[in-house]
Amino acid sequence: MRGAGPLSAIDDKYIERGVLLALPNAFQSWEGELVLMNEGKRGGQFEYPDSFIDFVSRIKDYTGMASRVLQGFLLGLSSYVPRIKPCDHATICRRANGYDKELLASGSSTIAVDSSGLSPARRGGWLSVKHRKKQEYVKVHFAVNVKTGEILEFRLTPDSVHDTKVFPKLVHCASKRKKVKKALADGAYDSAKNDEFMKQRGGRLVAPPRKNARVKTDPPPEKAARNERVKAYQALGEKKWKKKNGYGKRWLVETAFSRYKRLFSEHLAAKTETGVKAEVRRKAALLNLFATM
Repeated sequence: MRGAGPLSAIDDKYIERGVLLALPNAFQSWEGELVLMNEGKRGGQFEYPDSFIDFVSRIKDYTGMASRVLQGFLLGLSSYVPRIKPCDHATICRRANGYDKELLASGSSTIAVDSSGLSPARRGGWLSVKHRKKQEYVKVHFAVNVKTGEILEFRLTPDSVHDTKVFPKLVHCASKRKKVKKALADGAYDSAKNDEFMKQRGGRLVAPPRKNARVKTDPPPEKAARNERVKAYQALGEKKWKKKNGYGKRWLVETAFSRYKRLFSEHLAAKTETGVKAEVRRKAALLNLFATM
C-alpha cells in the first residue's frame, strides 16, 4: 500500500526496484522458452532460458555478488523454488557475458553526451606507484535522452581515445531511434569536425568553445559551422548562450553517470573486452528500467 508524501513516494520506488529484481515471471515459462531456444540448434543444448540468465545477471550486477557466491545463492534458492535448477559460476559468467541485452529507451531529438572512467578488473593502485606508470582505465561514453534520463547508446574505449572521435558514433546510433537535432556536450567535444558532422545531418552541436577560440571572417566551408557557434557564444555571453540553447539539460548525462556509479560502483568485474561490453550494457539497461519506474 502506498503512503502519502514525497518520502513515501521515494520509498515506493525502492520497493518497486526490489520487485523488478525478483522477476517472478522468470520461472513460469522455463520449459517452453528452452524449447524455442533449442529449436534447430546444433551441438550442446541450452539448459537455462534467457529469462533466468536475465534474473541472475540483475542480481549479480545490482548487488556486486561474486559468481561463486551467486552459485551458492541459487543452490539455496532452489530448495524453496523447485523450478530453479542450480547453476555453476562458470555457466553464469559465460551466459551473462554472451547475453545480448537490448537497451530499451525512447528516442529524443535532443541528447546529451559525455564520458567517464571505469576501473578494469584485477588492477591494484600499488602497481602505478611501484612502476611509476599511470593507472589505466576504461572510458565509457554515454548518449542520454534529456527528457527521460535514459541511456540511448554507449561506447567503450581506452582512456587514450579523445571524446571528439567517439561523438559521431554516439550520435549516429542514437539517431536510429529518433533523428538527433541537437547534441549537448561540454568543451571536450569542441571540434570543427563535430560541428560539420551535425550540420550534414540537419542538426547542431551545442558545446562551449575553447577560451582561445576566434571568429574568422572567411572560414573554409568545413569550419563554417563551428565559426558560427563561436560567434553566437561570444555575442551572447556564456549565461545567455546557455539559457538560449537549453544547455542546462546537459547535466542529465552527468546524472546518468552518477546513478551508474552509485548503484554499481566504478569497478568492472569482467576481464575481457567482450565481457566488459556485456557488463556495461546490462547495467545501462537496468538503469533505464529504473529511470522509467
